[in-house]
Amino acid sequence: MAKSHPLTDWFKSVGVELHPSLYLKHDALTGLSVYAATPLPPDTTVVTVPASLCITSEVAYEQVCRLLSRAGATSLPQHSELPVPDWILLYLVLCRIAIEHASSTNAFPSDLLPHLTYVAHIPKCIPTPLHFSPTEYAMLANTPLQGSTERRLAETIVDFHRASSCILPHILKLSQTGLQDLVEQIQAAFEPIEETRQDKLMTTTWHAGLEMWRWAESAFTSRAFPSSLIGITVPAASVASNSNGSSAFTSPTSNPILIPAYDAFNHARAHPVTWTHIPAPSTHPDTAAPHAVGSTTVPESRRATGRVQMTLNYAVDPADSQVFNNYGGKSNEEFLSAYGFVLPTTTEDTLALKIGTQVQSDADADAHDDKKGTGSTTFYWPATSASDAASSSDQPIELSGGDGKPFVPARCPCPGLIEQLGAELRRQPASLSSSPLIQLEEYANVIEVLESLLLAKRKQFRASQKQVDSIEALQETDFRPEVARSPTSSVRKPVFEAVQQYRLGQLEILNQAVKWARGELERLADALEDDDDEDQE
Repeated sequence: MAKSHPLTDWFKSVGVELHPSLYLKHDALTGLSVYAATPLPPDTTVVTVPASLCITSEVAYEQVCRLLSRAGATSLPQHSELPVPDWILLYLVLCRIAIEHASSTNAFPSDLLPHLTYVAHIPKCIPTPLHFSPTEYAMLANTPLQGSTERRLAETIVDFHRASSCILPHILKLSQTGLQDLVEQIQAAFEPIEETRQDKLMTTTWHAGLEMWRWAESAFTSRAFPSSLIGITVPAASVASNSNGSSAFTSPTSNPILIPAYDAFNHARAHPVTWTHIPAPSTHPDTAAPHAVGSTTVPESRRATGRVQMTLNYAVDPADSQVFNNYGGKSNEEFLSAYGFVLPTTTEDTLALKIGTQVQSDADADAHDDKKGTGSTTFYWPATSASDAASSSDQPIELSGGDGKPFVPARCPCPGLIEQLGAELRRQPASLSSSPLIQLEEYANVIEVLESLLLAKRKQFRASQKQVDSIEALQETDFRPEVARSPTSSVRKPVFEAVQQYRLGQLEILNQAVKWARGELERLADALEDDDDEDQE
């Protein structure tokens, strides 16, 4: 029989069906993890979750309103007052406050905020860049994560202000109830932020409510699944924006949601699984799970129905091995940004580049765009294998006169970048002839520009890498928020190692890109030289 745990006990009490062999155990690297007491063959269904247990934006909104109503609110916010994902973040924050309140008073109605046990087992410290100390953040220099983290830090302040403006007016009007102590804690958490010029991103200034909001965002982005898994699709215009980094499971017809129990399984590559939505029979209502009661705010078409189950397409062997989910192919940049971990591989990594005054990281280009007021396109140069680098394009360039051997460009891992560079160069005043030789020289010019820009980028990256490598005093600590916000700007060993692995992938791709450009230039030089020899004959 599987070992008992408070979280698995709660799962069973709310209708989650776990394979009888599964149990939870804390792992030094992956935290609370799912294990199998016995070997499991492929095609084993390991978990089935009632769709109504899942936390959608509508469910979160309803639970927030129930709490306010129970506390004596005479008016309630409208769902349209916050972006779709922010109701889930607000609900998570209120659960955190209630958990801390209950731990000190042991007095919290069990029928309110029904996901408390689930939220209580989400790690309180999730090492995404939102929680980096200033020195840890500086280690992201000359990477795309530098700019995206700065944007997300700024956006969390805006989002928190908006959530505070949404809920505080209703909190301040509450009548005296048995929840008064909890109400006061909520009010204190959502007090306005007093920003300072010295710390506009609030990375060293402590604000408990903002810190919980950032925790909620990290919890959400690291655990989100697509709403289509529970039979909910939404119009394309209603899909949540990508500002909070939850795009991993957002599609044109799906919003990210939380699926308790599904997110207990850690990710691993090469461990295929199948996610299946099983619709509820029309004659059989969905089995119960925490859902807002007596609410008419959500159309029936947007209600979660049926069940969602996960089936392993691999064998778990031997006994007492960890059981993994699979979130699909993602780069370490995505993992570090949204999940707070990286994998010991660089094969899925990409390098984000934009064309401005130079080939830049995503962060550098955004700064350039902001100053110029113009937009630009991001191109992704993927990690490549030796066989990929050696392949050829299917678009040969004929040499002058058409009598020479066609020049076949090497297949570029990022063809859109080459096309955009060519388009930028064609905007120069000098007119270009349509003769084949001029076309070849134009292509050579594009590759020369690409090489010079990549070299400049690599030089900047290597300079910042020296700064990262010089860090010596690492803290062997847990991911506690008070450590991450320490004015001493300490660097935690797990963060240092994760960022170093991420930077390793970025440098490898830069080196691959430079090598590709140089190899292409050598081939072009030979082709142009051969053509000159033919002309002289």
